[in-house]
Order: sequence, then C-alpha cells, then structure tokens
Amino acid sequence: MSDENERERGENERGENERERMRENERGRRALTFVGLKERKSAHRKTIAEYNGDASRLKDLVRFTALFSSCARMKQFMEKLCRKHGATKTNMFPGVTVLALRNKYSSPSALGHRDINLTLGVELASGRVHLCELQVNLQDMMQAARMTHEMYEEVINDFLECLTC
Repeated sequence: MSDENERERGENERGENERERMRENERGRRALTFVGLKERKSAHRKTIAEYNGDASRLKDLVRFTALFSSCARMKQFMEKLCRKHGATKTNMFPGVTVLALRNKYSSPSALGHRDINLTLGVELASGRVHLCELQVNLQDMMQAARMTHEMYEEVINDFLECLTC
C-alpha cells in the first residue's frame, strides 16, 4: 500500500473514531471529549487560506468538545469557567491558559454554525506553547453540524477554487 493510501486510511479511521466519540458524548456518557486531530487536508487548506502558509498559527489541530443537552447547562459551564479562570488570558489548569474566546452563538458562521470556541495555550516541557481548541456546544447543534459537514466541505472547496481562478 502506498504512503498516500495509508495516510488517507489513517485519516478516515481517525474521522470514524471522532464520530464515535461524538455519538458517545451525545448519549450523555461524557461531557468533555478529545475529538482528535484535524484531518491533514483540512489543516493544509486552512493554513494556506487563513494563515499564509504558517502552520504554527493553526489553533485547532488538537480539539476537544464539551457538549451539553441544554442552554442552561452550557451557560452553567461557561459561568463556572469564567468565575474560576476569568474571561481570557488566565490559567485554567497549571500550564493551560485561555488565550481567546469566540462566541459564535452571537455571530454564527456564514453557513449558520454556532458554538463557543476557546483557544487554549498548553505549555510543553520545552517551554513552547502549543495551541489547541475547546468547542463548547449543544448536542443538537453538533448533530446538525455533523449532518451538514459534507456540504460544508464542498462549499469551502468550491469557494477556494473560485479564489484561484
């Protein structure tokens, strides 16, 4: 099997593992889930389109999701987080800092996706800070996003193709 086929098979397996973790999360087995690594193709596209090829600026290679069954529970979580750690640029846990918070419920994406997105800085043993993402969302919103993800990918790819014409 070629390296490219093996890499693609690994990405497909990671995608399926991510979907299974999300299903478990939706069934209420977990509140916080390690979603996994961003797929190589998506990371490359985002690096080129948004960061002028600078992959060190990617904030969502490593992703976690906190899913809630109601707005009230999600609000409780965010209030507790803000009370304990302040709004931004504060330590969540030793070595973990909230660097940014975006409320996409107040300003959804062009395709209507909503979540609360935190960029976390995780200090590594070397002293370097690795960026990762924590999405806070409602189970129903994640279910809708999963159902429309393929369409989202097509729209993004078509849009990027138009930019290169």
